[in-house]
Amino acid sequence: MLLLALAEFARVLRPAGTFTALILHPCFYGRRGERANPDSYYQGRPITEHFLVDGLRSPAPATSWTRPLADYITMLTAAGFTVTAMSEPRPTDEQLATNPWWAESFQYPPFLLITARRLGAVA
Repeated sequence: MLLLALAEFARVLRPAGTFTALILHPCFYGRRGERANPDSYYQGRPITEHFLVDGLRSPAPATSWTRPLADYITMLTAAGFTVTAMSEPRPTDEQLATNPWWAESFQYPPFLLITARRLGAVA
């Protein structure tokens, strides 16, 4: 299903267009930054929970799926993209200094930011 969605993005994006995705970090995501269960890492797994952002709880739970990191790269490549950047966003020094929530909530990187460029012709 994800591969089909990525292929559709590639189809409608101009050549050399940019695709950016912010996803739950497949290596570290777990409740409150705990490491994911190693037995489930290599299988796609749903994560359903209320998100806490700056002390506010989301009104409804959100469900996201996470997959092994290699699966994301393989699917992006198969869909006609080349990965141009990956980063693990983190709080700034100012955020860490002014609000303890940031240090408590970002002990491990909960997110992974992937940027990819569409290659030439896509089938």
